[in-house]
Amino acid sequence: MGMKNDLVTLTLDINANFSSLFDWNTKELFVYLYANYTSKRNVVNQVVLWDKIILRGEKADLKFQAISPKYQFIDDGYGMRLFVHTSHNTVCTPLHSSFAL
Repeated sequence: MGMKNDLVTLTLDINANFSSLFDWNTKELFVYLYANYTSKRNVVNQVVLWDKIILRGEKADLKFQAISPKYQFIDDGYGMRLFVHTSHNTVCTPLHSSFAL
């Protein structure tokens, strides 16, 4: 018998202002939405559903309605939670990361 998997489909409304994460040393900001869930094979599974790169000087106030994820996934997991993660590339120091809900 074949494996039974779930295909996740959803639409997203994104309204977030990332301007406060830019300072004199920020070159670009990586913003991504990922799903975290559990499956029989793995206790922790993470998959990116949507991402955006914001360069210094670009508009950092994101407003999207009813968009589909850039990347879809199929799995047999359960207990899915969504998270927003940001990483920023700086002019003078290594890549930094932070999480937000």
